[in-house]
Amino acid sequence: MQRLSQPSLLIGYYLREFAKAENDHWRPYFKDVIGLLAELEQSEKKARSNALYELSYALFLAGDEYNALAALASTNMAWEYEEGSAERNAFREFGLHSSFVCDGFCSTTFNRYNTGPYKEFHFCQVCYEVAFCEACYPLLKRGEMHHGICFPDHPHVQTWPVPESARGVAVEFREESGVKIRSEWIEKLREQWS
Repeated sequence: MQRLSQPSLLIGYYLREFAKAENDHWRPYFKDVIGLLAELEQSEKKARSNALYELSYALFLAGDEYNALAALASTNMAWEYEEGSAERNAFREFGLHSSFVCDGFCSTTFNRYNTGPYKEFHFCQVCYEVAFCEACYPLLKRGEMHHGICFPDHPHVQTWPVPESARGVAVEFREESGVKIRSEWIEKLREQWS
């Protein structure tokens, strides 16, 4: 599994978001995107959810919220189906499942009352692997969560329930063929980032 160069992405994010640099100055810091696309096409099932998450993180920092949300939300699609159902099993067999838990107060070492299923799930678009459930997200946004993991002014995106705008963009499910990554989506991203 290719690991993202987080420092490189954060420099690119800073140049794009705060320094308002031209595309040719910040885009080189996102060279990992092409490698992640290749990995996603070739990855074994156990690596697919992680590859989609890594891709979504890079795309959020690059300002491509549409494709980032499509990648990230697809890891949550199995939650839409009942445990043990053919659909949920198909997502799991393909390697798409979300193992994220809330990073808020509800799931600390001393207080594990909310480890899912969640009514809502909000991912930070800046912090790496940081998300909040429906109970903790409002606390964070009001500035009532002082744990230094994330900050109220960071942008967040709701990934659960899976937004309609993200459904079927990166991943599709068909009863006759199962779950697959949409090759058209990969090709569009490859063109965009080459």
